[in-house]
Amino acid sequence: MSKEIITLSEEEVRTLTDLKSPLLFKNDFDLIYESQVPNVGILFLEGELKILRKRKILSTPPLGSLIGLYHLMHNTPLPMGVKVCKNTSVIMIEKSTILEALAQKSGTLYQIISNL
Repeated sequence: MSKEIITLSEEEVRTLTDLKSPLLFKNDFDLIYESQVPNVGILFLEGELKILRKRKILSTPPLGSLIGLYHLMHNTPLPMGVKVCKNTSVIMIEKSTILEALAQKSGTLYQIISNL
């Protein structure tokens, strides 16, 4: 699952939180369904995320995980679902933000995505 879930350093997480505001979910919510092409990359900051396959929990990624970015960039379905739990904070990175980083060829986000 190395392409599906990328663990970022604390410095990379701090830099990305300076660029985008975190969202706090007050209820459980399915962010990405299994076999769906993601609409956003998800940076997990606080709380609990669940990685699902066939409605069963596979894992809970560590804080600082970036999920779905590779599949968003390559327009391919994610082979797992992602459920955010109550009182969880994430940053959603839209495709337009990724395309902008690729065009500028600089910054933390570009360094992360250039390795994919």
